[in-house]
Amino acid sequence: MFETRHRVADSITAGVTDEQASVTRESVASVLGESLSAGDILLDLAWSINAITSSEWCRREATQRLGSSLPKPILNRSGKSLVKRSGGRPAES
Repeated sequence: MFETRHRVADSITAGVTDEQASVTRESVASVLGESLSAGDILLDLAWSINAITSSEWCRREATQRLGSSLPKPILNRSGKSLVKRSGGRPAES
């Protein structure tokens, strides 16, 4: 996993909870159930994962899911991302 908390430091200071976890279809209920309850919002920034499972869980548990389909990072030998953001600028690492 990539350390990205510095990008959302202001939000974390304001009370947003940032958690990073490896989730499988089999573990989605236990992983999400540990941190979310009715009325919460899941900001799902997973890559290369089927969102239907987490969406179904959120619907059943009365939570809201905001998701994005992100490509798996492609890194060069020094660990910098080779994926470009829209606008043609290299992604921040």
